[in-house]
Amino acid sequence: MAVKYIVNLSAQEREHLYQITSKGKTTGRIVKRAQILLLADEGHPDETIANMLKVGESTVHRTRQRCVEEQGYFILDSGKGFTCFQPQLCREIVS
Repeated sequence: MAVKYIVNLSAQEREHLYQITSKGKTTGRIVKRAQILLLADEGHPDETIANMLKVGESTVHRTRQRCVEEQGYFILDSGKGFTCFQPQLCREIVS
């Protein structure tokens, strides 16, 4: 049984991620996570996202997976206790 992690952002969440990617005050890791989630929300498959952002496919998969399992709160967890998003950010689809 394959597990697919679906990212479905609200307009507010999308705007917050755009702000993360456009401001120069966050680490590269956080910016990359935000970019992955934005592209995933647009419906791109993991392989395409990985090629576009020059990251491994497993990085994209793990980002989606953590988004589901940790309900989006991992995105800004850089040791400073930051959080973002509402718990309904992502969902798991078992097919």
